[in-house]
Amino acid sequence: MAAVKKKASSDTLYRNGVNSIISTADALIRKPDITKVDYLGMAWLLTDDKRYADCAKDILLKNAKASSWADKEMMMRNPPWQAELNTAHKIFAVANAYDAIYGTLSPQERKEIADGYYRLAIKPLAEDWILPETRIHTLNSMGHNWWSSCVGMCGVATLAFRNELPQADRIIRETNSAISGWVAFEGDNFQHKPRTFDRNGGMYESINYAGYGCQEALLYLLALKNVTGKAPDAIPQLDAMAGFFIHSCYPTDNDMMNVYFGDSHKTTTGHNALMLLDAARCSRIRIERHRLVSGKYH
Repeated sequence: MAAVKKKASSDTLYRNGVNSIISTADALIRKPDITKVDYLGMAWLLTDDKRYADCAKDILLKNAKASSWADKEMMMRNPPWQAELNTAHKIFAVANAYDAIYGTLSPQERKEIADGYYRLAIKPLAEDWILPETRIHTLNSMGHNWWSSCVGMCGVATLAFRNELPQADRIIRETNSAISGWVAFEGDNFQHKPRTFDRNGGMYESINYAGYGCQEALLYLLALKNVTGKAPDAIPQLDAMAGFFIHSCYPTDNDMMNVYFGDSHKTTTGHNALMLLDAARCSRIRIERHRLVSGKYH
């Protein structure tokens, strides 16, 4: 954060980013929204203005008392789905806000928040998607980007709440296994299910959905590295990922564009996955920045 603040004093791009975060946080003070509570945490770290931390704490404590985050339509399925993509998105914002304001919370507040979101999101995600004895989703049926998001965001939240959750160590171990399994999935010919990544690093979903799926897995791997100091054992499939995204896009006079299949947007490039791959350092290669043709992605 000290480096970001220093950079923002002289770099317009950084300054605009910081100002955007603070502007969003100011709006959240006026109109709280749990799906963006992480902006308040970031604003607190960037400004040391206690208003942002206090607002984030109020949002986290209030929403921790909710009866359930389960979607009614999903719960009507057989078997019921306790957790899905929206659960993953919300708990990611919560986890980052909690991590940011952790030092401002009392031990009682930390436990209350952790217990609430374990009940609302971590436990349902782990039971539906990760733990072998309870999970209802398999790589054969749900092995696209929902898998990496639901598993990865459960892992991110567990890392954030690890000091308050006795279940944390086991969930993190199982998350490591689940993410590695997703990346290495060889497919299922009988059910016409392709492997997650082919031998050249390509993913069967479009650039948009492949980028999202890889991003969600890499967010977890980066969080794991930040917390433990190391990523899981080498995942060789990640070594070809950068090349897949880079060579599936091409420069134009105005922007980078992708090989477009009609189910996303022609300017989606997977650059978030590339930046996270570089930040997580969880492959044997480094992304060569000069190969990213457009300067905006450097």
